[in-house]
Amino acid sequence: METPSRRLAEKIMQRLIGEGLLTDRQGKKLIPKLESGKISQEDWRLALELSDSKEGQV
Repeated sequence: METPSRRLAEKIMQRLIGEGLLTDRQGKKLIPKLESGKISQEDWRLALELSDSKEGQV
C-alpha cells in the first residue's frame, strides 16, 4: 500500500528531476530516505553533486 509520505516523496523527486536538479537514478535512491524523514544534508549534497557531474559528461 502506498502511503501519503511515499506519494509526496515521489512528487518531490519528479519535480526535482523535471527541473534537471537530479538524475532519475539519484531521485529514485532518495525516495525511501525522504519518505521516512531520514534524509540528511549530505544525502542531498551527494545527489546534487553526482547529478552535476553526470550533466557535465553529456
